[in-house]
Amino acid sequence: MSNPSGSSPDFLARLRSETAPVHKDLEQNGITSVLMSPSVSTADYILYLQTVYSLHKAVEEQVFQHLAALVPDIASRTKTPAIQADLEALNEPLSGEAPVFDTGLPSDAAYNLGMLYVSEGSTLGGQYILKHIRSILGEQTPVNFLNIYGDRTGSTWKNFIAVLTAYQQQHPEQSDRIIAGALFCFERTHHLFTAAAR
Repeated sequence: MSNPSGSSPDFLARLRSETAPVHKDLEQNGITSVLMSPSVSTADYILYLQTVYSLHKAVEEQVFQHLAALVPDIASRTKTPAIQADLEALNEPLSGEAPVFDTGLPSDAAYNLGMLYVSEGSTLGGQYILKHIRSILGEQTPVNFLNIYGDRTGSTWKNFIAVLTAYQQQHPEQSDRIIAGALFCFERTHHLFTAAAR
């Protein structure tokens, strides 16, 4: 791997580069590709919401606790209530949580920041999905989750990246751990979506 002591812009470029392959795999996953297709149905959207609920519930229960002191607005980044609201509006109950992460995840801040990088980054892609879902399924479709931050999407992401880069600057030796956490979260999300699409 490259020298982990680079500046934050270099680190962010490295983080994006090293996670790009698994990120691409996730974007081309069955559930994701169907969601962005012209033929997406309400049933497809419901399956997506039920699946992503498992991911965010796992992050909220297993990752948030290790970042409470580091990410000041961590509590406001909870997403499961919005997903539940969407499913209720679609008259579809939660179908049960699918396992996402192994028990005994690492507790260090760097690894968990990497995992949060993935779950928070999904809000950016959510804006593209939002436009597509509304155009195909209609403006009445509940999109509380996809539009979780509304017009604060960009600023909320920038605030997280500021925390991430500040931590990496202070602890450059932890760069590999941040990337490891991000890779793990991408891989487990891809596995979760693949299993749900079968």
